[in-house]
Amino acid sequence: KVRPIVSNCNSPMDRITFLLCHLLKPLLDVVPSHLKNTHDALVKLQSLSPQQLKDKSFFTADVEALYTNINVETAIDDIMELAEENFAHLSLFGLTLTDIHELLEVALLNSYFVYDR
Repeated sequence: KVRPIVSNCNSPMDRITFLLCHLLKPLLDVVPSHLKNTHDALVKLQSLSPQQLKDKSFFTADVEALYTNINVETAIDDIMELAEENFAHLSLFGLTLTDIHELLEVALLNSYFVYDR
């Protein structure tokens, strides 16, 4: 299955993806493995005691073509499950979780781009 990576900038999906990012961003706070940036990673590491670090190994990994290997339907289901479990953390401005599900499908299952404009 081929899935091109196409920018949504100035496309019909641009505003929808902006809205989804704004609405769903609070969910990142409940994902224990989420690191905002290098500083966040260092702060979290420094907060661990030597005992917590004992017998731990650190490694880095590079994943080839990560985005294109994500099953979009599964990703949508996982996002919706996380949203349902953490509904209290979300401000949906009158939208329902069904609305969010439909917007995710529209945004993630469709690509629009303009060539030679």
